[in-house]
Amino acid sequence: MNLQSKYVDALIKALDNNDYDEIARSAIYSSLIKIEKFAKKPYGKEIHKNHLKFIRWKINKAIND
Repeated sequence: MNLQSKYVDALIKALDNNDYDEIARSAIYSSLIKIEKFAKKPYGKEIHKNHLKFIRWKINKAIND
C-alpha cells in the first residue's frame, strides 16, 4: 500500500512539473484517472478499502485544485 501511495504521489508531482511536455503530462493525467477508477471498486478488508479511499482522495484533490 505504501508503494501504491508513493507512486500516486510521484504521478501527481510529475503532473505539476512544467519540465514535462503536454504529451507526457496528458499520459500522467490518464494514468491518474485509471487509478482513480480502479480505486472505486470495493476490494477486500476494511484496511484495503480505506487505502483505496485515500488514493482516490489524493487524486481528486490534485486534479480539482
